[in-house]
Amino acid sequence: MSYFTNFSLPIPLIDDQHEIIEYINQAYLKINLTITKAQKEISAIKEYREALITDLVIGKREVPATFSLTIPGSKVHLDHETVDAYSVNLEDN
Repeated sequence: MSYFTNFSLPIPLIDDQHEIIEYINQAYLKINLTITKAQKEISAIKEYREALITDLVIGKREVPATFSLTIPGSKVHLDHETVDAYSVNLEDN
């Protein structure tokens, strides 16, 4: 027990404590703003996806004959030639 009674803990000056709190609050606000923006973008993308599916189902839009798709952060890249070749391989089996 005597170890803890002689233990000293440095405490920043009150002005430094206020600066630390302000820094943390600003970082918190930036993080929350980024999360809110991301959530809005995800929501908008979901709405667009649903509208696109509906348009395709009712015939308002057609699936393009050619396309290209790259998934960000991935090495996956698809284009109409890759899918056509894959489709041919499936039909052969």
